[in-house]
Amino acid sequence: MSSPSPLQLRIALAHVDRGIDLVGKLIVDRDPETPPEHVILRALAWCLFHEDGLRLADGPPRRDVPDLSVLSPALKAVTWIACAAADAEQIRRVVAHNRGVRVQTLFDEAAPRERFERQISG
Repeated sequence: MSSPSPLQLRIALAHVDRGIDLVGKLIVDRDPETPPEHVILRALAWCLFHEDGLRLADGPPRRDVPDLSVLSPALKAVTWIACAAADAEQIRRVVAHNRGVRVQTLFDEAAPRERFERQISG
């Protein structure tokens, strides 16, 4: 069975305050194990949190790998973005092992967001 072809999106993104004005193509891998909703959520996160060097993860979602990230030249995470099911313990480990990392989350439903907020505040 062949894997689905990558999703190709034409993006026009502008944000005056952040100095962003770009038009281009965003190619999002569609791993057979990744739900289509998660693929779209990754694309939305790319637009919402866009910065130079932001990369989409390959393969299915995993808690120990960001859905999107920016890496330093030393391959340490500078930005870590988790979509849909962020886990507070994993985020704490990311922060502990990547000094100065900026973590962002994007949820597609209220229940996982509320669970994450409870975990973080605990």
